[in-house]
Amino acid sequence: MINLFWDAITLLRDKSEIKSFFGEILTPTEIRMLSKRFSVAKMLDEAYDYQTIRAYLNVTDGTISDVNNRLKYGDGGLEPILERLFEIEKKCQDKLEGKRDVLKPPLGGVDPFDLIELVEEKLRKRVKRKSSGDQG
Repeated sequence: MINLFWDAITLLRDKSEIKSFFGEILTPTEIRMLSKRFSVAKMLDEAYDYQTIRAYLNVTDGTISDVNNRLKYGDGGLEPILERLFEIEKKCQDKLEGKRDVLKPPLGGVDPFDLIELVEEKLRKRVKRKSSGDQG
């Protein structure tokens, strides 16, 4: 019975199917409870204290403690997901802040110095055309 449930989850293809599946199999309260437990894990991973988590998520110390114990002594099922979420959030934040890899050329692979030279060359040609047009 439990393996059937795990198998069903692995067959879900995208976020839309996941939302639909869990929306039909869980009550709204159960979804909220699971969401809160996962949020507790995320906040613990980000080093928030119990008081802050309790106030923000409206959960008990027992829930926080249970999730904390699972993070510390569980099978490690949450860590890879929390790491992936951290990477996604970091990329989104970097994008919002306009950060980029300094070793990776911007503009679809065009080296900025090549771009500067190209613009300078076009400006020189334009000036040359204007000056030759004025003399003729």
